[in-house]
Amino acid sequence: MKHIKLLIVCFLIIAKSLVAQSGFSSERVFVHISSNELVNGDILWYKVYLFNDKDFKFSELSKVVYIDIVGKDGSVVNQKLKVNADGVAKGSVIIPKNTPTGNYKLIAYTNWMKNFSETKFFDSEINIVNVSEVKDENAESNINPQNIVIIPESGALNSGITSKVLVYLKGINNRKDAIDYVIVKNSGDTVHAGQFRNMTGNFYLLPEANTVYTLKINASKDKKIEKTFSINDFSGVAISVVPENNLFKYKVGFPQPSSMDQYKIVLQNANTVTNSVEVPAMRNEFDYSIQKSDLKPGLNIISVIDQKLNQVIAERFYYNDMPDNKKSVKLNIAETYGKKSEILTTLNNISNVLDSASFQGSVGISLASGKQQKSMDFFKNVEYNFGNITNFSAFDDAKSQNNLDDWLVLNTTSRIKVKDQPITVSYPAEVFDHILHVKAKDTKNAAIDPNIGVVLSVPTNYFSAYFEKTGKNGDLYFPVRDLYGPSEMFLQPRFKELLKTDLNFEVQSPFLEKYKYLNLQTPYNYDKEKLEYKFNNVQFSSNFWEDSLKKFVIPSFRDTLRFYGIPEVSYNLDAYNRFSTVEETLREYVREVTVVSKNGKLVPNVFNKGFNSLVSSNLLIMLDGVPLNNHSAIFDYSPYFISSIDIIPNVFIWGGTNYEAVVNFITYDKVFDGYEIEPEYKAIDYKGLEIERTFFHIDHSIATKDVIPDFRTTLYWNPDFKPNDLIRFFTSDVKGDFTIQIEGVDKNGNILSHKQKFTVK
Repeated sequence: MKHIKLLIVCFLIIAKSLVAQSGFSSERVFVHISSNELVNGDILWYKVYLFNDKDFKFSELSKVVYIDIVGKDGSVVNQKLKVNADGVAKGSVIIPKNTPTGNYKLIAYTNWMKNFSETKFFDSEINIVNVSEVKDENAESNINPQNIVIIPESGALNSGITSKVLVYLKGINNRKDAIDYVIVKNSGDTVHAGQFRNMTGNFYLLPEANTVYTLKINASKDKKIEKTFSINDFSGVAISVVPENNLFKYKVGFPQPSSMDQYKIVLQNANTVTNSVEVPAMRNEFDYSIQKSDLKPGLNIISVIDQKLNQVIAERFYYNDMPDNKKSVKLNIAETYGKKSEILTTLNNISNVLDSASFQGSVGISLASGKQQKSMDFFKNVEYNFGNITNFSAFDDAKSQNNLDDWLVLNTTSRIKVKDQPITVSYPAEVFDHILHVKAKDTKNAAIDPNIGVVLSVPTNYFSAYFEKTGKNGDLYFPVRDLYGPSEMFLQPRFKELLKTDLNFEVQSPFLEKYKYLNLQTPYNYDKEKLEYKFNNVQFSSNFWEDSLKKFVIPSFRDTLRFYGIPEVSYNLDAYNRFSTVEETLREYVREVTVVSKNGKLVPNVFNKGFNSLVSSNLLIMLDGVPLNNHSAIFDYSPYFISSIDIIPNVFIWGGTNYEAVVNFITYDKVFDGYEIEPEYKAIDYKGLEIERTFFHIDHSIATKDVIPDFRTTLYWNPDFKPNDLIRFFTSDVKGDFTIQIEGVDKNGNILSHKQKFTVK
């Protein structure tokens, strides 16, 4: 334990030094989820990929990833996942049945990432629907001027520059049909006529000074909505992008320039600058063009920099389609299948692109939802380089509908960069396992003495105990290892501090309680009938296949040795005649322990082989691995609860103390139960690392199709997919469109990101 603590301290010292160096970075997380449209009782499956922040290769730093599912009213669920040596983790969560309908974010991060900006946390929007709360709503009644968002590219309009303008209706539910609208000038002339599709529309406008424009929406036959705007509502630097054949052209307009203005225009992709231009003073407009072939693939940003302020004052994002070397990659499946049909398929033309040996992948097949899920393709080429932008999860939807540029205008406008703030290392990297942070406090509000020794005991099959000393603020950090599932732990002070019963211990949550950049989106267009159908299917499956859905993978423990090592002597009490008291049990056949009376109380003495004599002080007497401060208390415990006794009749060095002997009384359940704990003990109900749930497959080639009902909406989940693996699954009794999503990456950062659909009729 001293070695682990020393390594953590050394790492923090090194980390603080590295933070001050240029280019020091965090980690990045990507999570592939089985579905982003869920109902109460659904199981959400996911696989976590942990990368370095610089080279898109698996991180070797953190060994724990935190998952939060967060709504506007707080977290729905928190989980801790163990990251294996390959930089991945697997998990699942059941959506609680009382979860209210709403938009939620699945957020993933490591303890080390908390030292950096939340904008680098992974988040994916998921929609949870409590069917009992779903109501049929009249979409028209929700449309009002406050729901109408008007936003030009770069967030500004400038006379002389034609700009794309986005109009968006927020907060509108269940609107499936198009909505007509027109843009008219105060002169009465029509500028544009169009329709809202998915609540979004666009038009191009060459704005005129002293002109008021009116957006008129035909919400219904009897309801007209209007909203006015003018060039004065969008002052600032206007940037207009005009892709033209083989050229990429952009135009920048400056409001009221002066000879004192100093601007630079930078075109960049990730950290690579394609072009940088100094703008001459007094320029109202600036035009620039390059060959589109010279434009970097992926997300590009045109940034206008005020050189006097040394600040970005305007930006325009543009996505340049990347050369798609994976267009030939597909699954050999039909477009339509019947119920309970067998599907066998593999990927083609992929093994020569990826390093199969190091590849980590996952496959999910679920009922298609209203919104597509975030893909690793997007994560690597956009989010990895630029951090979170509001509503990233809509990216693939926009791309598939050829509305990507509209989406970028809507979601990246006014994304002005702020200088990086100095980083303070407050959260150590969990390089071994989860670090339990505890604060010791004095109940009398007195200052905490530093270096108070505290023991954390974990009664499990593999007894763990950790010894740490308080810092100047009462902070304690326990690097607990291989602790899975719910358990009870015990904190207690040591030796001379035993009389300090006014100490209290508070376990600090490793999860963030508040998010600065949560940005939960407005409700999406859900299909009430479809979701009721899915809800009924989920409830039936969870009841009919309850036992099959509750199978878990027993984690492989790295170290099954108890913290005190291998006992030299171990007594299995069931091999002997049972006695009614612990005193009789020890007297009759535990040769290493002698019971004596001291000050009217029974106390144990232990024979030390090295000293060749009985010892009575510096004994480590434990029950289920929890040190007992009052050794006499073990004689009040029922021996019928005790299954065995481990004894080390020699000196044992632990926590800076030389114990002259060790005796551990082990109960059948190994949970430190039935013992009346002393005042200085602090019991903690603690949820450890998540245990991996086994995905439940149904094989209808074995079962009789007509006898076994099957209402699964997630047909397949494989978090250990390799490029050449056979994908075999059966459709269920559920009809509809299903989406296959495959994600993965190899050690060289080569990714596989593929989506395909089929229909069950």
